[in-house]
Amino acid sequence: DTIKVVQGLYDDNFSFFSNDGQSITVKGGYTGGCAGREVDPSNTILYGATSNSVLSLTTGLGGDVFVEGFTIQNGKAYDGGGIYIYCFSDSGTAGNITVTQNIVLDNVADVNNGGGIFVESRSTSGTAGHVTITSNTVKGNTAGYESGGIFAKALSSTGITGNITLTNNLVAENSADYGGGVIADASAGSPSGTSGNVSYTNNTITENTAISSGGGIRLIKYNNINWFYNNIIRENTGFFGDDDIDMTGTTGTANAYNNNYSVLTGGSWTNAGNNINTSSGFVSSGNYHLKSNSSCIDVGTNTAPDLPSTDFEGDPRVYDGDRNGTATVDIGADEYYLSTGAFGPHIQLLLLN
Repeated sequence: DTIKVVQGLYDDNFSFFSNDGQSITVKGGYTGGCAGREVDPSNTILYGATSNSVLSLTTGLGGDVFVEGFTIQNGKAYDGGGIYIYCFSDSGTAGNITVTQNIVLDNVADVNNGGGIFVESRSTSGTAGHVTITSNTVKGNTAGYESGGIFAKALSSTGITGNITLTNNLVAENSADYGGGVIADASAGSPSGTSGNVSYTNNTITENTAISSGGGIRLIKYNNINWFYNNIIRENTGFFGDDDIDMTGTTGTANAYNNNYSVLTGGSWTNAGNNINTSSGFVSSGNYHLKSNSSCIDVGTNTAPDLPSTDFEGDPRVYDGDRNGTATVDIGADEYYLSTGAFGPHIQLLLLN
């Protein structure tokens, strides 16, 4: 049930299929003989052959999927050029999906959805699994239709739909017809089904492009609830110019607190508070760490549900970045520290204490 991958470069496409309820866990970063492990996605690289998904994992009848610690690059497929995960069940429970601490670069879904990551847990009349996507860097991916970066779906046509959680992800420089950065859908497949919830917490979604709409996010909220806490969603581009979040033609609930975004099209928040519209203050285009004068430092909410204890690179949060005596979480995937360098994190913790 567990595949341990030793650090190195693997030049190929990789796939797994099970229709008997088996779960699969795939982890990178192991040392020789799997005696130890360093969870650093840059040390275990799966480099595809531009002919299929780089990593394709399919389970039926309740099998869960867990992927951690890889660089996924150079894939090309109908759906999910980089990572393709599909968990299914007819009347039972479909598996849960977790994708965490990966770098997903330069992949293509040349026809359909999810250039970088395509994940779906689906049940016809039973219960769909939960989808969790955390602390990934997803850059430079392309889709022919929807979601160049991340396409996530939990669906039960007439049963109970699972929840989708996106936390601490950097999603940048991706492109698609619709939803250049992210599309996450936990809507029921029919009026008789039960929808799930989608939550976005401390993500940075920037410089993505949609040929049509939803440069950053194309919001799907058919009778479900979407929650946004502490996200940067800025400098994305759609057909009509700046287009960070598009919710055109959707119904349901969308709540947003302590986010930094510029343009919301096609609707309005159901409930909202403490959102800002200012320059993010990145180090540079392509380097999405926060500068010392960023408006995103110490302006998030520490009461966000499931607030992560680290940022997208594993640095501790919450940190008092503006040194006003109160430690408040930053907005976005990066938690700003006062000092950098070889001893930076240790010095920063001493300052905090």
